[in-house]
Amino acid sequence: LFLEFDKDCLGAASIAQVHRAVLADGREVAVKVQRPNVVPMLLGDVANLKSFSLKLRDKLPVDYYTVFSELGRALEYELDFLHEAQAAEKVVAAVSHTTSGIAAPPSIKVPLPIKGLASTRVMVMEYIKGTPLSKLKEEMERRGLDANSPESKLLGRRLLKALTEAYARMIFGSGFVHGDPHPGNIFIMEGGAPALIDCGQVKQLPTSFRKKLAESVVTVARYIQAFEKGDQAACRDLVPELADAVRMFGVTVNDEVRENGRVAEDECLAAVALLLFGTPEVDLPGGYSHSELSNESPIKKIGSFPQELVMLGR
Repeated sequence: LFLEFDKDCLGAASIAQVHRAVLADGREVAVKVQRPNVVPMLLGDVANLKSFSLKLRDKLPVDYYTVFSELGRALEYELDFLHEAQAAEKVVAAVSHTTSGIAAPPSIKVPLPIKGLASTRVMVMEYIKGTPLSKLKEEMERRGLDANSPESKLLGRRLLKALTEAYARMIFGSGFVHGDPHPGNIFIMEGGAPALIDCGQVKQLPTSFRKKLAESVVTVARYIQAFEKGDQAACRDLVPELADAVRMFGVTVNDEVRENGRVAEDECLAAVALLLFGTPEVDLPGGYSHSELSNESPIKKIGSFPQELVMLGR
């Protein structure tokens, strides 16, 4: 099957590790191999976390049971590489079409699985030559490149534009979304083109959810524009709209906030909307903090948070 198979792995994580190999037909590939006995161990860990968070639900500042339930659902799929192979095909299709469903060149590269070479625990896929975003600064220093140079900043803007376009197509087009775009899964290939790997965590968003999301993003954009113009009156007027935007998803506040009246509730929910879909440069209503670890984080004032928003919030 393989002409070459590198013994040393390219990368390793809690679920699997990846090796470079060359198929008998000469194609360079990446082989993802699941760790032995990892399925019962990880599913057991999640079950314990769900049990603890359910029992301590009234004592914790955030409803972690909802979070762990969504992560547990995603993990079951992530542990099945046949599911990941199918998900990769769907992500490629999603980024290769506009939000109107018209075929268009993708803004990012997503490696496809090799036909017939996937099982529940092993998957062979296209090999991506490049540097993960998490190691890009080190690679630039090794090559003697300045991370603050105009060329580097241009690369950053192009990367942001490519990822924004890709996620706009996924979210508002097919609704099939790659749910784990951390810096280790984003690669910069030779020439500066980006790639997105690891389709183990994905989410299918229903049409009704995407419509609500679009309305929320538009309202957040209006608030940001008003904030940047220094129009405090417009910002205040938009707080109830922002609050209603996240209410549509089923987000609620806890009793402490609710007892302080409608204005306090609206400010808290508006802060959640801006935290999810806004930028750190915009001050949150009600004096709330962008830091999720702060006692002033609106996240700590939430009563309920729908599972659909957990992965999208990431």
